Amino acid sequence: MELSISKSMRDHERRPIVSDPSRAKLIKQSVAERYSEAASEEREQPIYSCCSVGEAPSRGETLAKASSLGYTPEDVRKAPLEAVELSMGCGNPTRYVDFQPGETVLDIGCGAGLDAILSSKAVGRSGTVLATDLTRKMLQLCRRNSREMNLTNLEFVLCDGENLPFADGSVHQIISNCAINLMPDKQKVLGETRRVLRENGCVTLSDVLSTVPLPEEFKRDMGLWAGCIAGVVTEDSFLQSLGAAGFGSVRVLNRKVFHYVEKDRERIRRFFGDRDDLSDSVLSLEDRVESLVVQAERS
Repeated sequence: MELSISKSMRDHERRPIVSDPSRAKLIKQSVAERYSEAASEEREQPIYSCCSVGEAPSRGETLAKASSLGYTPEDVRKAPLEAVELSMGCGNPTRYVDFQPGETVLDIGCGAGLDAILSSKAVGRSGTVLATDLTRKMLQLCRRNSREMNLTNLEFVLCDGENLPFADGSVHQIISNCAINLMPDKQKVLGETRRVLRENGCVTLSDVLSTVPLPEEFKRDMGLWAGCIAGVVTEDSFLQSLGAAGFGSVRVLNRKVFHYVEKDRERIRRFFGDRDDLSDSVLSLEDRVESLVVQAERS
């Protein structure tokens, strides 16, 4: 489905979701701590993403989770099991990218490296994948998983999506999987994304969006930021932000509305420990949040 997105937006739709720099810094620190813990072999909390909660999943559960996010059995065979187990995305952006040998691909928020590894194999030895993440431990995990597959065309860069340390027009493809919702200033992320993308380059984003605006009080809780909830914006606002950033041919390629079953309720409550208010906040969003894969071109 191709959408016609107006270049004009109301002022409030362009503002960062958090305008206070000190609070934005605190959010990034909270997110970094949570994902550093997820990447640690000594982690005490269950593995968590906005789309799955689990504790040391069996191989069957891992494969079922990957399939539900859009990864094929062939995709899973191309990556270490650890990269699949610790994939904390909400979809599979690589499924929709027309990779070409020799291209440079930027992965914003690479995590354990599943999408970076699939991209690496798609562009071949003559190509390059720039794997970026906010946390050093996740980058180390991504590096370890890529080495296990004997891949040599990945570069690992510690940074956040609001400040990409790459030259203008330096990459052919950009992917991101459930990372932009964690960032306070969405418009700055999308502006940086367009800046580093080549003319006619393509961006493919999988992320969590909502069908209605979420309560303002959600944005004040660090736990909900790290849990992929507080930073969620509406689908309409996000698509308009892409247009405002200078992207055209905006397309929604896949959509999955969140439905919780009793098993999810138990795991979410366990994940948040004694913060019943946080687990209740997440569970209250049933049928109101969704994961989308969105693609756009630099116009």
